[in-house]
Amino acid sequence: VTLQRIAYDLDEGGVGRVLDELGFAGTYDAVHVPRNRRQYMNLAYAFVNFVHPSYAVRCISICNGRPFGNGEGLRDCRADYAKQ
Repeated sequence: VTLQRIAYDLDEGGVGRVLDELGFAGTYDAVHVPRNRRQYMNLAYAFVNFVHPSYAVRCISICNGRPFGNGEGLRDCRADYAKQ
């Protein structure tokens, strides 16, 4: 799953914490958050690998259209299947 427009301060652990708070603890086995090395922030998207397709469907349904993370000025997340 690709999560776009996430909070800029989130790293892999932060994305995991948000997912866990949303009820996804134990449903994913990998999180990758690309970062801008010069500014020490993420690029506002993350990849999450779920252990079963039904968890990916649920994540897209729950995360799409709502802010992902904490802070002011967050835009609504765009969640979708990652392209290969």
